[in-house]
Amino acid sequence: MGARWIAIIEDDPQILAAYRAALRGRYDLRCYSDGVKVVNEEWDADPPAAILLDLGLPLIDGWDLLYFLGTAGYGARVIVITGSTANRDRLADYAQANQVGQVLHKPVHVADVLAAIQSVIGVA
Repeated sequence: MGARWIAIIEDDPQILAAYRAALRGRYDLRCYSDGVKVVNEEWDADPPAAILLDLGLPLIDGWDLLYFLGTAGYGARVIVITGSTANRDRLADYAQANQVGQVLHKPVHVADVLAAIQSVIGVA
């Protein structure tokens, strides 16, 4: 697939469909509906250019997955997307301390997602 593929980690089928529609043709996509699939995936040989991560995931908590991605060396590629307002300060602190690529709060617009991806992969 090369270096320009995007990992989308999202369990809501409608939101996932919107991301796919917006990104199809621009990037190759690999979609994951839960964190277990991500943890079991081997990305070392072909890492994603960016990772869209919804924090509200089943099976493995999005926070745990965020930590896992950071320790695996992918933190700067992660774009966290969350609808929760409860942990905004905690998320902002974590993102800054751990060099998370971007944090977006729902509702997000396609233009915001595209801008975040371009920022993370270094495309102006």
